[in-house]
Amino acid sequence: MSNTPLYPDPPHLTIAVFPASSDESAFPAVCDSLVACGAQPDGVLETISPDVDFEARSDVAETVELLTVKPDPFERIIRGREPAKRPVRAGFTRGGEVVVVELLRRNPGERFPVGVSCFAGALGLPIDLWREADSSAAFEITRWSKQLLQVMTDRLPCAYGSIEVEAPFPTPSMLRSGAMLGSEVFVARDVLARRPELRAALAEDYDDVGEEWEAGAFFSGRTPFDSGRRVRPYTPDRYQRSSRMLGEFLSS
Repeated sequence: MSNTPLYPDPPHLTIAVFPASSDESAFPAVCDSLVACGAQPDGVLETISPDVDFEARSDVAETVELLTVKPDPFERIIRGREPAKRPVRAGFTRGGEVVVVELLRRNPGERFPVGVSCFAGALGLPIDLWREADSSAAFEITRWSKQLLQVMTDRLPCAYGSIEVEAPFPTPSMLRSGAMLGSEVFVARDVLARRPELRAALAEDYDDVGEEWEAGAFFSGRTPFDSGRRVRPYTPDRYQRSSRMLGEFLSS
């Protein structure tokens, strides 16, 4: 377990969504989703004045305030009921490990993505190096992270989301500029309905490996997220077409 507040042990697994409405309302919804999936708040927070404009936490690292508070003020802060304190990160624990809800990097003028970061465990290792215990652990964290993403997408309106190890979450403008979706991605039902060619591109990019969820569709490009079905090897431009289509649609 990490001894550093708000910093899980590396490598990091991040479950993230791009909200369809404000990131201020998405932050507590992600916190609630995390609690629903077995995590507990630990009372540690980073906050910043709401009048500070920034694109990433690293931009304001010298001005964020690290707090350790009791449950009631923790709840008030994450729900925006303390007007002078905007939450940037909130700490939780699950199974003795640090889990963090945080605002992720955005481009100017965009909403913040909201992510949950935790220890990736065996998912941070190549499959060829897994031992039997690694395989069991990888399937457990896979099950939990998919459950969490599904709960997050059920609880708050979001355009898309992803699960990824040690990779940045791309906002719509980043996708439009050439950044790519990761190997595990959710796209909302209304986005797919309004852009049917996007669904076709995603199905092709992810070899038709996916699941229909209540709020949209989950596409998988990596074992064990694909329930053990191997898909074609990763190539640098594999998700380029669907990534650009999604970015252009959401940026228009």
